[in-house]
Order: sequence, then C-alpha cells, then structure tokens
Amino acid sequence: MLELEAKQLKQSLKQTIQQDIHQLSEALDKTLDETETLRAKLGGATAEVSCWKSRLEAKQQILEEEKEEKCHLRCEAQLLSNQLGQQSEYCVSLGSALATLLWRVSQTESSTHAMLQGSKVDDFLRLVVGTLDSYVQTYNDDTPCTQMVEDSEESHFVLALCGIITNIAAVPYGRHFLMGNVSGRELVEMYTDVLRSISPPSFPKLRKLLLMALYNVSINKEGLKLLSQSHGIIGRLAYTVTSDTCEGNREHALRLIQSLVYEMQSPGLLQELLEVLPRPTLQELSEVTHGNLQKGIIEMMTDLVALTRES
Repeated sequence: MLELEAKQLKQSLKQTIQQDIHQLSEALDKTLDETETLRAKLGGATAEVSCWKSRLEAKQQILEEEKEEKCHLRCEAQLLSNQLGQQSEYCVSLGSALATLLWRVSQTESSTHAMLQGSKVDDFLRLVVGTLDSYVQTYNDDTPCTQMVEDSEESHFVLALCGIITNIAAVPYGRHFLMGNVSGRELVEMYTDVLRSISPPSFPKLRKLLLMALYNVSINKEGLKLLSQSHGIIGRLAYTVTSDTCEGNREHALRLIQSLVYEMQSPGLLQELLEVLPRPTLQELSEVTHGNLQKGIIEMMTDLVALTRES
C-alpha cells in the first residue's frame, strides 16, 4: 500500500515538474523574443540617436562658422565705419576750408561776377539748398546744443556756403542773377522757409547770414516781390526784432521789414506789420534799446505814421 502511494506521488511530482519546466521554457522563449524585439528597437534608437548626434554636430559646426563669419563681418563693418567717419571728417574739413576761402574771395564784386559766369553755378546753388535743408532738419530740434553745433566743422561749411550767397546777393549783378535763375529763386524761397523754421536764440550765426542775404535780395525789384509773397515772413521778422538775444540779428530783421513794407507799399504787408508790431510795442522797444537798433525802431515808428496817413 505504501509502495503504491509512493509510486503515485512520484508520478504526480514528475508531472508537476514537467509542467513547471514547460511553463518556464515558454516564459523563457517569450522573454527571449521580447529581448530580441527590444534589442532591435534599441538598435534602431541607437542609430537614430547617432543620426541626430551627427546632425547636431553638423549644425554646431555651421553655427561656429557663422559666428566666426559674423565676427569677421562685424570687424570689417567697424573698420569701414571708422574709415567712412575719417573720410567724412576729411571731406567736411576740406569743404569747410574751400568754402571759407571762396567766401572771402566772393567779397569782391569782380570775383562774384567771375564766379557766376561758370558752368557749375546751378549745381552750386542746388548744393547750398540741399546742404542747408539737411543741416537744419538734423539739428533744429537740438536747441540747447546749437551753440556747440555752430562751432563744428560741418557748421563752418554751411555758414561759409550761406556767406557766399550773401556776398553774391550784395552786388547788383548777383541779385539779378539769383532772381533770373530758377535755382536762385528756389534758394531764396528756401532761405525764407529756414528763417521761419528756426527760432531765436538757436543758430544765431546762420540766422544772421540768412537775414543779410534776404535783405540784399530785397534791394532787387523781383527779389522784393518774391519776398513779399512769402507767407508769414513779417511775423517771423517781427518776432526776431522783439525776442532775439542777438542785437545784430534784431537790426538785420528790422532793416528787412523796412525794405519789405516801405519799398513794396503794400497795404497788406503794412496791416500785417501793424498787427505783429503795434505802436505801443514799438514805443516800448524804443525805450529799452539803444544804438542803431533804437534808431531804426524810431525811424520805423515815424515811417509807419506816414504810411498809415497815405493809406
């Protein structure tokens, strides 16, 4: 009986062990299959990582090359900027020197006459218009620094150009030439525009040359007519007379007003003058001024009385 039970137990144990071995074998095969699958995926991922790593290294190399190129270009740009600045300074200095010399030469009538016989006069007049316009647009909003600006080489160049025009307009032939030339008339109109756009106390040297030139132009009949048609010029000149800190500019503005109002005999200009410079204002100015300015104001008061009676 015991022998039979032992035999049955042995068979049962054998079957159990065989079943376990079979299950373990199946599990091992499955694990091996999964391992191979994972190994294949890992191989693909490794290859993909290697590909991305190669691409990253290539991009990094390109980036480094671009950085080096940008650095090189930046250095070249700085060098070119420095060279351009030096050339610009040289050109401004050269232009200032030549224009100043020409300004002095143009003080004689014979030299002015010779200058206006040249073939480049129109180009010169257009140069003055463009340079003055650019100069005023650049610095007109920087009023606190205008004194420093007017001491620069650039300003010396602009002032010399304007001084040449003033000298040209100071002689009869020059005034006639400017009024008979399209570029000359455009220049005079530009002068009046600039005079309206800049206010005392900014640009005192420039305004002095503009006022002198316009007064010279007003001596010419056509010039006087052109100036009298400039909108707001009487108001700007009156403001200069009452508010400018430079007495010389006040005198020049007063002379130009007298030329416009008295020579044109225009009721419209006279009325505008009486509105912006009424007699009480002139009376007050005559009491606080002195010298030529005071004398001019008193003359204006006397002339205004006469003109008012005539009108």
